[in-house]
Amino acid sequence: MKASGYIAIAGNIGAGKTELASFLCERYELSPFLEPNDTNPYLADFYADMKAWGFQSQLWFLVRKYRLHLDLADESRTVVQDRTLYE
Repeated sequence: MKASGYIAIAGNIGAGKTELASFLCERYELSPFLEPNDTNPYLADFYADMKAWGFQSQLWFLVRKYRLHLDLADESRTVVQDRTLYE
């Protein structure tokens, strides 16, 4: 990884991970790598029927986190992630 630093934020849903990551990026001019909750195409279906759509939704998040992790290798500045592949 070429990044000069890596900050990972972990925590429960609604704990403020994204808010903290956004603050750190703005305050210290870091590169954000935030979990794209709004772009999950299965999220509406998941909330309508969690048992039927839970696997698809979680698999989408896992693949997206993996792609974000790969993108970290191309970043030269310190990066902040609000959710990691390892959680």
